[in-house]
Amino acid sequence: MKVALISPRSLLGLGRDFQELWRSSPELRTFHEYMAGLSVGLLICASYLSDTDSVELMDENLQEIDFNSDYDLVMITGMTHQAQRSYQIADHFKARGAHVLLGGIHASVVTTEAMEHADTVIVGEAEESFPRFLGDLRRAQPKAVYRAGRPVDLAQVPVPRYDLVAGQRYKVVWVQASRGCPRDCHFCSVTSLYGRKIRHKPVSAVIQQVREASRALPHALVAFADDNMFTDRSYARELVDALSHESLRWFAQTDISIADDPDLLDRLKDAGCTYLFLGLESLRGDDLSQVDSTGWKARQRSHYERSIARIQDRGIAVFGSFIVGFDADDLTVFREVSDFVKKTRMFATLVNALTPIPGSALRTRLKREGRVLSDDWALYNFQNVVIEPRGMSAKQLQDGIMQVYREIYNPVVGADKARYFKSIFRRLA
Repeated sequence: MKVALISPRSLLGLGRDFQELWRSSPELRTFHEYMAGLSVGLLICASYLSDTDSVELMDENLQEIDFNSDYDLVMITGMTHQAQRSYQIADHFKARGAHVLLGGIHASVVTTEAMEHADTVIVGEAEESFPRFLGDLRRAQPKAVYRAGRPVDLAQVPVPRYDLVAGQRYKVVWVQASRGCPRDCHFCSVTSLYGRKIRHKPVSAVIQQVREASRALPHALVAFADDNMFTDRSYARELVDALSHESLRWFAQTDISIADDPDLLDRLKDAGCTYLFLGLESLRGDDLSQVDSTGWKARQRSHYERSIARIQDRGIAVFGSFIVGFDADDLTVFREVSDFVKKTRMFATLVNALTPIPGSALRTRLKREGRVLSDDWALYNFQNVVIEPRGMSAKQLQDGIMQVYREIYNPVVGADKARYFKSIFRRLA
């Protein structure tokens, strides 16, 4: 078969002011480049194709799609903010006679919608259902929907086809060691797809994946796509110790409890971890009590400043993420966030609008309350406001996000952070 693997372009934000801010800030431009990169989903599926299949990878963030070519199979995956573009691409190639397959988290949670644009939709994890689909397709008997029967045994997941991205201009290359997250945050759809129980790849398989990724993109930063990588401390130590022999620079996402394990922090630094992405969400207890049913996030709030200092004092930068627009937020929340960021000198910060993504408990509640303002998926990039907040207007929320970005990304704040990290690295050296 002639196969096309397509990743639709990402939409950072639609507002002119927002786009200009990201273009004018060297820090924000750099962060955007490093947070981009191709997810491993398409590359994993490619590993199930035959050696006799002709495979072409097209990432619209790097190159134009050749809409004049004909393919036997077109595979498209993307997140919610990429959905509309996914559908446009799918409709085009379907009209040209290709068998169009849609997968990924958005297609998995709004399957009926995705089926309007695809011949086949993969729902959930693809490692078990995609090979079944391929067999049916080669027999000319493909079904409309394939659903994962059980959680995937990650020990059986093949190494992604990193050879397909070799030589590309990616600043990061994504790998994965685990799936699932125990926190079950109400704004997140991860647990609806992967579950609350963390599943791990064998450490040897992760190291093999890292080596293949680094071979394909030797100058790229290795990025772990795991939603909460270090909650299992025993596995974390085994993996980090193995990574320490690979001469890597890498980053990962986890939760702030990592700061309570100084031994693991030291191992992370020695293994080449450059920064950790932490979902801080809010500085307000009333907000955090809405985030997860166990109240875990709310219990961490009193330790935020100390935890950030512990991590950064070891030379590991903190990339913190906040959400604004919770029910307890009013117009003072923006100053509160910007003051905290400047005080703690976090290496980088994302400020997100509370967004009711499909598959989340938050969306179910806000839909019931009539507070979802738009189902235009292109707006669901966490920078555009699509809800009616309680403590302010939608416009005030949108303007407040811009206010925070302008206050924390400017030359004065940047120079202060530079001095701070310079003193840390001088001490460590």
